[in-house]
Amino acid sequence: MSEKLHNALLENELYTKSYDDFKSQFSTVEKQTLLYENLKQEGLYTKSTGDFLDQFFPITEEQQETEIKENVVE
Repeated sequence: MSEKLHNALLENELYTKSYDDFKSQFSTVEKQTLLYENLKQEGLYTKSTGDFLDQFFPITEEQQETEIKENVVE
């Protein structure tokens, strides 16, 4: 999903690096949230943070499993 966002940013000349660079740069929720905040501030995205993350950076099953394992207290 983030590839659509990357392409839109390229088309609007708001980002110039490759998709691989984009994925690396925005690989954490913190960085994704900063991107969201910048786009919202510029009026380029109007929905909530959750909607943005769900639309462009959905959590995979593997990420969910890792998060669950990290939060399990033995």
